[in-house]
Amino acid sequence: MGMTTEAAPEGTDAAAPGLATAPEADAQSPLADAERTSFRYGPRYTIELGASGFRAPVWPGRRDELVAYADITHVALDSRALAIGTTRGVLLLGHAQLGDSASALEAAIRARVAAQPSGARQLEEFARLDRKLTRRPLVAIGLVGLCVVAFALQALLPGFYDAGIYRVPLPQMGEPWRYLTTQFLHVNLGHLLVNAIAIGLAGAFLERGAGRVATLFIAGASGVSAMLASQAWGNYSELLGASGIAAGLFGGLAALELLAPEELPATARIPRRLLIGVVLLQIAIDRFLPALLPALLPPTAGWAHAGGFAGGAFAALLVRDRARGLVRAGAAATALATAVAFGAVGFQLARPERSLERRAQALLRSPIVPIGELNNVAWGIATSKSPSKAALATAAELAETAVSLTGRHEPTILDTLAEVYFQQGRREEALATIDAAIALAPGEAYYEEQRRRFAGERAADDRPEAPPETQPPAPHERERERDEGLAPGEADLPPGDEVTV
Repeated sequence: MGMTTEAAPEGTDAAAPGLATAPEADAQSPLADAERTSFRYGPRYTIELGASGFRAPVWPGRRDELVAYADITHVALDSRALAIGTTRGVLLLGHAQLGDSASALEAAIRARVAAQPSGARQLEEFARLDRKLTRRPLVAIGLVGLCVVAFALQALLPGFYDAGIYRVPLPQMGEPWRYLTTQFLHVNLGHLLVNAIAIGLAGAFLERGAGRVATLFIAGASGVSAMLASQAWGNYSELLGASGIAAGLFGGLAALELLAPEELPATARIPRRLLIGVVLLQIAIDRFLPALLPALLPPTAGWAHAGGFAGGAFAALLVRDRARGLVRAGAAATALATAVAFGAVGFQLARPERSLERRAQALLRSPIVPIGELNNVAWGIATSKSPSKAALATAAELAETAVSLTGRHEPTILDTLAEVYFQQGRREEALATIDAAIALAPGEAYYEEQRRRFAGERAADDRPEAPPETQPPAPHERERERDEGLAPGEADLPPGDEVTV
């Protein structure tokens, strides 16, 4: 924690820190607690209180830490440890080592702080920070709860994931809610657990130190900056996950810990070395591990993490500077935007056919031609309950465009076009198109069963189970993307192949 100095404070016995030099007083009265100078810490160490400071072991007890009373910002006792916050870090003295002396040591330290020239002001700050410790982390709980609910809806509610995921160019085509809703979607349970734990821990510490309104403001700023950085520098074709918000909460903690430690109760602080270690670990994961272990780790959205961290840190500095009006307005905007965004998803789910038709028309007008999205929307229209003739005509145009852009080399897209033709009643064209898909993927049972369905050998509404995900294009397809002016990843099928988390 960077607080060790060469000289011991007046009244301390730095030469023999492991030996008691004063008898322990009776700890039954507050006055006796305040007068004690010696406290056992484990079987071999004794903490000696001097006139201006004391030395204590740094966890795990291998080095002394010099703590001056004038530097102490807060002292608090919880179920884990006696936490002593200073302007340069936080010292955690465990209950297991202190035993029954924890409350007595807290009282003695507070009494010696009070005896300092700045003691009265310090005790006022102690009282202010003591009041923060009664707060429950409702914002952190709410953020984690929203992630869990969204994950459950992904599994239980058809269309929810597709209506909320961020994919290029859907937000630019009149669906801006995806910038927000995608941050609460997750690839799998492991992805959800990692982000939920990070948000729960960082959010709880931050909320106890900065307050609920400030934490909500920081979370909102983190989400916005994560998406801005992703768009500006990340060039991700698809993005989901709450890790940008989690990074922002850690960014807020880091900013307050390094620049305004006096604003944090001692038990709401994370040791600086541990905090810096978490940040460096995330950088290493983003920068190196996915490339070294591609089979174990999915691609990560490093720019989203960096943007979220920076946005959260900056927002925390605004809280520090007491920009109360801006903080309240930002928190209110975060809550309102979240409600409106998920309301928009609900509207899409209530009228899926109309939503698909509107998106299809927007795709036809868009200068950006993402092949995966053309395919997805065409398939969605073709497989909806009661598509109109106009909608099917639009779906045919989308699928034909996708087939043309892939040079008729993608069986998945050919299957979509065949499905559209079949729904339009163009049976012969459907059979010819599915035959082309079969030629590209010989032996794939799904395409064979589709052909039987189109030929009337299988019920028209008995659609076979779809095949496994199509792999990304081969290197020659990447070269074709460059030759045809497509953005990287636009020819990947399905769009999920480019997911970053």
